[in-house]
This record gives sequence, structure tokens and C-alpha cells, in this order.
Amino acid sequence: MRPAYYRKRKRTKIRGILIVICSLFLILLAGFFLFPIFKIKTIEITGNKEIKAEEIRNILNYKNIFLATKEKIKSDLIKKFPLIAELEIKTNLVKRKVEINLKEREEFGIVCQAEKIKQENVEIEQIKECFYIDKEGIIFEDALQTSGSLIILIKDYSGRDYRIGDNIFKENIINFIAEAEDFLLSEVNIKVMDFNNLSFPPDDLKVITGEGWYILFNLQKEARNQLLALKAVLDEKVKDKRQTLQYVDLRIENRVYYK
Repeated sequence: MRPAYYRKRKRTKIRGILIVICSLFLILLAGFFLFPIFKIKTIEITGNKEIKAEEIRNILNYKNIFLATKEKIKSDLIKKFPLIAELEIKTNLVKRKVEINLKEREEFGIVCQAEKIKQENVEIEQIKECFYIDKEGIIFEDALQTSGSLIILIKDYSGRDYRIGDNIFKENIINFIAEAEDFLLSEVNIKVMDFNNLSFPPDDLKVITGEGWYILFNLQKEARNQLLALKAVLDEKVKDKRQTLQYVDLRIENRVYYK
């Protein structure tokens, strides 16, 4: 009986020691993450224009410099600020310092979700939401609808739902629109009121001109050939009749239809 008693007493003593060790470990671990000496001391931010530095610092209010990994910082900032296009992060654990250099997205134009509805047998255009879009086709901020030729306006009739941060147009579509706008103004002196995307995936592009008529392009083909064909028609076929023109359809290869 005596040996069994001592064995039980020894196990109890060992158990008590283990509990004390685990408790001390947990206290040290909590102190490591919460102790002020490990808190980020300095956050340097460069490259920001629209995004306020203080807003970034508020997001990076981590309790411990060791938790501020580059991956976590990047994830948290991009999730909060879709306006960020590029991000370079440096951390210095000794100085408890984080350096952030960012590049914000540059505005390419405005895209608006649009639809046609009928009221008393009259078709009316209805605009839902508008967003700023960059040259990569990513929407990054809410926008107000605009009109005229001061900024590229894309009306999207595809019926898609999207939110800030989504990439809604591939690069070739954005390049097509940019090339068309530049050519129309510089080569044939036509101001564009807006570009209409008619489907998803994007297939046809309807361009409303400042002269009151429209152009139909095929987005699956090269923009240059269609634009040169348009110029030829305007110079040779309807040179003196542009004021009565209704449309020019360039969607069929080697064919141009106009009215």
C-alpha cells in the first residue's frame, strides 16, 4: 500500500508542476503578443494621393509587429482600399517599423450599369450604378454619371451585377475603346458621347457620336481595320451627308453598312 501511495503522490506532484509550467507559458505567450514593446512603432506611407495615410494606419493597428506579415498587410489593405493598384511592403522587426509604398489606380473612365425599360410604349434608358474604372478593367470607386466627351463613359447593358474591386472588362476591350476614342477624334473629328456594351461576354460595341448617329463595332476583331473602314466611308460615301446619317455598321468583315 505504501508504494502505491507514493506513486500517486508523485503523479500528483508532476501534474502540478506541468500545470504551473503551462500557466507560465500561456502568460509569457500572452505577454509576447500584448506587451507594448512589441507593438508597431512607426508606419511610413508613400505614394498615396486619394487614400489618407491615417486611414491606412488605422487598418494596421496590430498589437504585435510579428503579426504584421507582408501577406497580412497586403490582404488587409487591398480588401479595404480597392483603389490600390500596386503595393510594396518592408518590415523591420528590430525597429518595429513598417514601410509601405503604394500606387493608386488611375481613372480610365466611368462605367454605368444601364437598361432599357418601356413606359407607356416608350423606351426609356435607366441608369443604375456608376463606377470609376481603370485601364485594367477594374472598378475601384463609386462615381456619378457624366455626359459629354470630357471623360470616357461606358454604358453596360449586359445585365451583369458587379461590385467594387471586380475586373469587369479584359484588357483588349479597354484598349479597343481607348483606340476608338482617339481615332474618332483625331482622324475623323468625331466626339464620342458614350460607349455602349451590349452583351456579356462583350461582343458588340455601340458608339454614340456627338453628331447624333451611332457606330457598331465588332469587339472580337481588330479595332484598326474597322476604324479605317469607317474613315473610308465617311470620306468617300457620306462626306457631305453626315448630318443625315443614322448609323454605320462595321461588324461584318469586309462589309460596311450605313444609313
